[in-house]
Amino acid sequence: MSDLEQLAMVACKVTYRLTERGSLEPLAADQMWPVYGEPAIFNGVTLLPELEYRKQGVDILVFGQAVAPKDKLATRMSLRVECGAVNHHIEVFGNRQWRKSWGRFSISEPEPFAAMSINNDRAFGGKAVMAGEEVVHSVNPDGRGFCLSKEEVEGKPLPNLELPGELISSWQQNVTPACFYRPKGPLLDPNGPGSLNELAASPDSMALPRALTTRLFNQTVPGLICPNGRLGKTLRLSGFDAVGDIVFPLPPERAIPEQLGPTVHAAIGELKSRFPLFISTIVALVPQRVLVVSYLGLFRYLFRPEELRRAELRWYGEKPVPPVVERRQ
Repeated sequence: MSDLEQLAMVACKVTYRLTERGSLEPLAADQMWPVYGEPAIFNGVTLLPELEYRKQGVDILVFGQAVAPKDKLATRMSLRVECGAVNHHIEVFGNRQWRKSWGRFSISEPEPFAAMSINNDRAFGGKAVMAGEEVVHSVNPDGRGFCLSKEEVEGKPLPNLELPGELISSWQQNVTPACFYRPKGPLLDPNGPGSLNELAASPDSMALPRALTTRLFNQTVPGLICPNGRLGKTLRLSGFDAVGDIVFPLPPERAIPEQLGPTVHAAIGELKSRFPLFISTIVALVPQRVLVVSYLGLFRYLFRPEELRRAELRWYGEKPVPPVVERRQ
């Protein structure tokens, strides 16, 4: 690799709506989401620029609410996001608080709810008090339920969102925040391959810092990052609508040249080539039945002074993304 080697990046974004037939159709040009060249805020969540070559995997962001089944109230329910290798599961509880009786703390019964926010302020975290000083949770300062002393426990709200394997039973627990969006602090999976526990026990002293650094360029939580090449054909959302599961069919993860999706055609002097773009981020707007798909393409070339360089983005395929018939076991 020399100083003359350059990296070129091309990004595009397509906004689809889910039709009644279960297919995806592109929206009109004036309704398409723009390609972000700098961070943007949507519903309180920071969306990062599209041109980031260091990001690994496909980020999945879901905007909506936990919604109880039709004509019913819930005190507890499950949310699930399934997409290829991703199976992100979160338990949702109605409002609860710590109660004190006979010197012991217990959790009140969850209150019924029809819909519940899934923003990070509903996950574990927030602020606690220790020796009269306020202490902010290192991962999710926007959350709730973080305690450091007995004096502050009684009446303190518990989080509404919890991970199934880390349900809170004691005020002294410091569980992994069950966030749907990237929190302000570093967040790794607590268990499994590449987890916080595994990395901390690794003989490689740089394994944990390296993993934390890699995650800096993703804009969602680890459980909603799909490894490259394992996206699957659908995005299934459970618990986000009173009528049942919402299933978005997905375009191919990597564009098929001259068949479906975006491809960049590059000409560097007399050299010509083409590079298919790949899906980098998926944003689902559940109430609107809208899916925003971001594509990114990368290629390298040698810089030569006064040499003409050109890159043209072409889109192949005008038909809607067809529905995918799934049979659940």
